[in-house]
Amino acid sequence: MLTVGDRSQAFQSLNTGARLKTDLNRYSNELSSGKPADVAKHLSGRTAAVAGLDRDIERIDGFLDRATALDLTLDRQQLALASITETLEDSGLRMIVVRSDTTLSQLETAEKLGEDAFGSAIERLNGFSAGRSLFSGVATDRVPLASAQTILDALEIEVAGLTEAGDIATAVRDWFADPVGGFSAVAYQGATGDAAKHRISEIHSIDGTARADAPEVRSALAASATAALSARLSGTIGHAERADLLKGAGTDAFSAAQGLHGLAARIGDDQALIANERVRLGAQRTMFASARNDRVNLDPFESASRLQEAQQSLELHFTATARLSRLSLANYL
Repeated sequence: MLTVGDRSQAFQSLNTGARLKTDLNRYSNELSSGKPADVAKHLSGRTAAVAGLDRDIERIDGFLDRATALDLTLDRQQLALASITETLEDSGLRMIVVRSDTTLSQLETAEKLGEDAFGSAIERLNGFSAGRSLFSGVATDRVPLASAQTILDALEIEVAGLTEAGDIATAVRDWFADPVGGFSAVAYQGATGDAAKHRISEIHSIDGTARADAPEVRSALAASATAALSARLSGTIGHAERADLLKGAGTDAFSAAQGLHGLAARIGDDQALIANERVRLGAQRTMFASARNDRVNLDPFESASRLQEAQQSLELHFTATARLSRLSLANYL
């Protein structure tokens, strides 16, 4: 018959075994991770320095995350602008050589290239990256431009009644440059106002990303739209005027391409700043993390010793328990 003392001894043995198993698991985890299970206890309650380092690391991680996301956006913008510029220059080469004695087939080919360049530019400018519009400024939930068809329809109405190539080209340029009406009212639907700053570190920020209403972009769109409009006006202006319109559009295309190169260069400057800051912040993070590890990480030899002691204690406990379970009066006597 079990006595109260027997039951008490059994419970005590179970508790001791459970505690030793818990210690063994904790020391095993500490040895494999190199970190204490209870940081506050390991530091004897002196956690202020580690908490400060944790805040510094968290702050740097926030900057690095924002810098990485912004760099991805800028990279996608560079790809889009490079494509627009290349297409604009290719079509400009075909347009700038057009003359009044150019055949109708060659004229129509140049017009088609201009129209394709315009449509391609609109498509690129309306692109998204990671679910965010590339050229809408802070209005990342929507495309910045109306469709190519909508814009050309509006331009056709704008130049209705004009028959001179120079007048038509001027009207198109003015429509795209209008800060209130024209392009701003009909075509552009992204964010307006001052560009939002993107802080990439405690000392540097980027003054927003390129938008589809930038002067360089407007000029590029105006050049290719003029060529596209030439085909639409074939019923109201003559062959010579269409040729003059295309030749002028070709000249404007090369000028606009230079503007796009300049815009891409400014984006490149921002990317260089981001790259430098990421390197600096990365080095700073490594320094803070190393300082934190010096305070928090466990000595592997001490951890191994504690684990070995815990194993030996558990083995002794099991051995003693087994012997006690076999103990009888006859054996005792």
